[in-house]
Amino acid sequence: MYNLDDLFLLPLNASRIRKFICSQSTGPTLILKDADWMQELLFEDKATDTTSANLILDTEILPPEAVELLSSIAGQRTGLALATCSNLKSLLAWLVANKDFIDGIPGHQKETLVRQLNLLTLQQDRTLSDESKWQLKQHLLQLPIFSQVTATAPYKTSSSQRTTIGTSTRAIRKIEGMPPIPSIPGLAFFDPCDTHETNLLDFFDLVEQIPLAHLFFEHIVPHIDDEKNTDTPEAKLRLVDFILEKNMRPSDIFKSHFSKH
Repeated sequence: MYNLDDLFLLPLNASRIRKFICSQSTGPTLILKDADWMQELLFEDKATDTTSANLILDTEILPPEAVELLSSIAGQRTGLALATCSNLKSLLAWLVANKDFIDGIPGHQKETLVRQLNLLTLQQDRTLSDESKWQLKQHLLQLPIFSQVTATAPYKTSSSQRTTIGTSTRAIRKIEGMPPIPSIPGLAFFDPCDTHETNLLDFFDLVEQIPLAHLFFEHIVPHIDDEKNTDTPEAKLRLVDFILEKNMRPSDIFKSHFSKH
């Protein structure tokens, strides 16, 4: 007896058929239509190497009815790993499988990707269960599309780079107006560049928003006190001035922390 559960035959143009092989182990296959926004991301820049983006279904050789059928069952049929540009769950799975390609696209295309992912989130947020939301969060943490801010000596300016949030370091939302931050082991600061990135960070709780007093006394002060760090005195003073400026009327908790240092 043959097991036909994983046998999928696709109708092609000119009355032909083809066996469709789609393995969960390699990630889903993206159904890419002519009008999809991903067309621009994949093929707009001729300098972008699209050969590293694998598993894309050529819909031009399929009848329209077959394309619509496959699109309707994307992310739903066990054993048939498909993704579309309008299904957030399946699309994120495809993006994670192709994260090396995503890492290599220009910054403005990553910004486009963030915008489109946020729009999909806004469309589907009411239908997401807590479990689905957690799964989507794990995918997003692996994508190199979020704005991390870093600074180097003499710490007069900060630079921003699209990177992964990951789980190896503690990801923290940069407090508005904070001066350039010296590198603090175990911490990564993220500063969203627009409302789309802000919405993604907030909705999926991708980064922590630490109260100013906690950030200062639990992380910045110990870092400043560490004799091994080589941050310039000017950078330290700018951070201290910022903290004091933000706390002209310190709370009792703030005062109790301050008295210990």
